Amino acid sequence: GINAEYMGSLTMSPAQAMGSEHSALFHLASKPPHSCRSNAAWTTKTQDGVIQLTATRAIKEGDMVTISYLQPQSLWTDPAAKRGAALRETKGFTCACERCTGPGDNEGVVCPKKCGAIARNHGSPETTEWRCPKCGVVDVMDSIHTYVEHLFQMEMVAQFGRLPGITDVKAFIDEAAAKLSPTHFVVLRALKFLITVCASHAQMGPGSMRSQAQVQAAEAGMSFLQAAECLSAGCHVGATCTQDHPIVYDLSQDAFFAAEDVMSADLCSNSIVQRLTRYFPAIRAAYGPKDTNVLKIERFLADKNAKRSAAARGAAASKEELGKLGVGELKRRIKEMGRTFDGCVEKADLVERILE
Repeated sequence: GINAEYMGSLTMSPAQAMGSEHSALFHLASKPPHSCRSNAAWTTKTQDGVIQLTATRAIKEGDMVTISYLQPQSLWTDPAAKRGAALRETKGFTCACERCTGPGDNEGVVCPKKCGAIARNHGSPETTEWRCPKCGVVDVMDSIHTYVEHLFQMEMVAQFGRLPGITDVKAFIDEAAAKLSPTHFVVLRALKFLITVCASHAQMGPGSMRSQAQVQAAEAGMSFLQAAECLSAGCHVGATCTQDHPIVYDLSQDAFFAAEDVMSADLCSNSIVQRLTRYFPAIRAAYGPKDTNVLKIERFLADKNAKRSAAARGAAASKEELGKLGVGELKRRIKEMGRTFDGCVEKADLVERILE
């Protein structure tokens, strides 16, 4: 059996820390090691409380199954040195995963010589050597320290009740994305901070400002997910990226809160609904299929997807009807809409101009 003296020396289980009345030790499921780029996620939000591991990336035969021991958000908002320090302090080991032993993927900085490439630290935390693949060794440390310190000051001031303006935080994010990179940990951390600032303004502001802040909180949440997806996929476009990268399964909690903000603001753009729909299986696995808020999100997405499908069918029917009209009639309708048909070469181009 399990040594009773050892069991008595345990402090508090994660389940107890979260307020649960139940906790358990899982003999096999406790075996997967940590990785900052894990290929599996775990949950006990199952029908019988049994722990369930879900593959979050392709796992080849013979590959080691890994999970994350860190808070999901910190995987993307913290640099490798900070993640490593947290693991040494709380778990007693140094992470040797690919993200921690190579140049930090969320620490790259756009080359100061403006060649368009990303410079990375090829040294160690003690002996930094930033190299651009095109320009060689470059100096970026002052720039990094400036933005890290600025963000730290904003966060500290906010803790004492002096919230910065939403536009000020947005301006900082835009500048940091341009000077560092759109997927730098400072930018992702600032996006998370922006969500908090927007939510706080939404609680304290008057009616019109409250609604606007709710919308901005929802948009910031979606931007954070997009930037993290880009980082995970090795893309560096960030929050403005238009590609559909795979979801970041670790961020199911962030997706959950983003969905709640989206519902409060009643946002229903195709891109938002599509992203949340892709995250929903991860949300349901993390919180359980019977969770009240999960069921609300499920109904919200089902309703929005049904309306989107109906609109798509209507657009297809309209396109078919417009295709039966003559070129002259199509041009007349375009003029009535206050548009031009410049660039329309074929009849199909005129139809698309009307449907824009």
